[in-house]
Amino acid sequence: MLFRSNVLLDIPRTDQLIADLGHAYRFELVEAARGAMDAPTRANFGAGADGEDFKGEVLKLVCLHYADDTPFQLEERWISLDSVPDARHQDFSATPPGTWLLQAIPWSDAEHVISARNASAGQAALLGLETGAALLVIERRTWHGPAMVTYARLIH
Repeated sequence: MLFRSNVLLDIPRTDQLIADLGHAYRFELVEAARGAMDAPTRANFGAGADGEDFKGEVLKLVCLHYADDTPFQLEERWISLDSVPDARHQDFSATPPGTWLLQAIPWSDAEHVISARNASAGQAALLGLETGAALLVIERRTWHGPAMVTYARLIH
């Protein structure tokens, strides 16, 4: 069942959420790569499979957010470098991408898709779980005006 709603919402900062829960926050950049989009990423950005709708370069980031010493969230994020060119020069090993984006560029629209999935071997290894463990997944796309800024997959 698909439920759509137009509601005013805040995009929370993961560091603040963890602090509000009474835990120490820590962040680790696992992967950072720049390049053209693959077919699944083009689809997440709303582009056609041939990529004609989006010719730009993206920055892919994979991050782990910790509550104390326990993995809390695995973040997989793609940032449009056409929409946010300053991201090319940002040190995301020092500042989490979600925190930086919320400060660097205002978002005008957001879309959230919430689902449950089973952990892949890679996700399980990063989160300290068994392969196949149940995960809560939030997929978020944000725009600044007509330009899509980022697609993020937040895995808990």
